[in-house]
Amino acid sequence: MISKLTPSSKAVPDNLPNQIGEVGSSAATSRAFAISDFCRSYGIGRTTAYAEIAAGRLRAVKAGSRTLITCDAAEAWLAALPQLTRGRARDRGRHM
Repeated sequence: MISKLTPSSKAVPDNLPNQIGEVGSSAATSRAFAISDFCRSYGIGRTTAYAEIAAGRLRAVKAGSRTLITCDAAEAWLAALPQLTRGRARDRGRHM
């Protein structure tokens, strides 16, 4: 059932959270992640997430004081990560 209208006059289903990243919302219904939710979903730490933002590899937006990662930005970041080539994981940390 559609009952709410956004400022852009597009209908929004009732079951969507009222706020981005609202407690109890899932990534499937949310259009953006809070940093903690992004980190949990993508398996990285907060320090790494902020380093990726600072390096320009992960696009973030601000909503007041909150830093948010849109779903599109998260997927673009993931797709841009380098592929693990065969043998690289074993050789990690070894200097020859």
